[in-house]
Amino acid sequence: MEKNNDNFDEFDEFDDEDVIESITVTDEDGNEIEFYILDVVEHKGGTYLLVIEDIEDDDTEATIIKEVEVDGDDVVYELIEDEEEFNIIAELFENNNEDYDIEL
Repeated sequence: MEKNNDNFDEFDEFDDEDVIESITVTDEDGNEIEFYILDVVEHKGGTYLLVIEDIEDDDTEATIIKEVEVDGDDVVYELIEDEEEFNIIAELFENNNEDYDIEL
């Protein structure tokens, strides 16, 4: 898992001075996908990231991923499968920041 920091002037939700961190995830087919991290929350010892794939599209859909394993610089993330857990984390993101809207 590789982490990158890039500054994007095109993304309206952030000031020019903000740095948007990104992570590169390898899916089960070996394809690398770059996600941009909008927010991070901690809940009951777990770390959750609100991420998007396209930083330039104002209508892009966000995804919540959960950190499940850390081994040095390598981090493993997975989608939240449990609906109750997902709803709790989505509500935390919704209450955590006013820069974005969460629609379930």
